[in-house]
Amino acid sequence: RPLPNVMLEAFSIGMPVIAFPTGGLCEHIIEGKTGVLATDHTPEALIDAIEKFMATAHLYTPSNIISYWQKHFSPTVIASQHMHLYTSLVSAR
Repeated sequence: RPLPNVMLEAFSIGMPVIAFPTGGLCEHIIEGKTGVLATDHTPEALIDAIEKFMATAHLYTPSNIISYWQKHFSPTVIASQHMHLYTSLVSAR
């Protein structure tokens, strides 16, 4: 599933994300924690998502978003996942 770098970059500095429900965004944008997803791919749905975010902006704290990024996407986590994949591929031979 596609995972846009812009989401990763935003999370790494504690910025919530508002987006359309596409690819990996659906797995990591958590309402009330990391951002808001539109309900579909229409301008009206995006407007609704922005309005929902504005009404709940106080729920999104940079430290919580950065913690989520560190748990799922920090360089240490990604390197470990790559090593695990590499090891499993080599041992499968």
